[in-house]
Amino acid sequence: MRKKTWKLGLGAAIVGGFAALAACSDDDKAVNNAFDAGTDTAPAVDTGANLADAATLTDEQIAGIALLANQREVAEANVALGGATAPAVREFATKMVKDFSDAVSRQQALFAQLAITTVGSDRSERIEAESDIANSELEAQTGDAFDKSYMARQVEVLGRIQGIIDTELLPAVQKAELRSELTTMRASIASHLAEAQTVQLALSVDAGTDSGAP
Repeated sequence: MRKKTWKLGLGAAIVGGFAALAACSDDDKAVNNAFDAGTDTAPAVDTGANLADAATLTDEQIAGIALLANQREVAEANVALGGATAPAVREFATKMVKDFSDAVSRQQALFAQLAITTVGSDRSERIEAESDIANSELEAQTGDAFDKSYMARQVEVLGRIQGIIDTELLPAVQKAELRSELTTMRASIASHLAEAQTVQLALSVDAGTDSGAP
């Protein structure tokens, strides 16, 4: 009877050991996932899952996010015009000022027509804060470094705004007219993103040619 008890005890200990190892493995995965999700470097496309549940955004908040995103693009392009040296970068920044200023005017007129008063949100606050940081970092640079930094920022931020429209704004919007405006805005963002990527690539190729790389 004593041997049987010992065997049962050993079996339970072995099973418990495997369970503990499995738990540790799960814990490690959880820690690794949390670490990856908490990186300080913003991804090219930010879905915003950690900032806002799309279902909770109101039309007023959505309008605020859309309008602010356009306004910040104008602000960043104006900074670029103050320091860019490459003709392609200056041309891109000039186009950004015009196109996104037009978008701001269009949205302001639409929101007035729909009696929508824009309201801030966690997402709009983050967009503004990141834009302020980007402008400060850009103003500290000159020449080729300035041009490359501005274009890298535009590729990143335009891709991110496109993702925000897809995953946060469109799923939550209520008014049909506002949904139509978001669709128009998304198409514009996608077009400017493609242009930004083209200019960024051209800067890379030019840099390689200047350095004598094959």
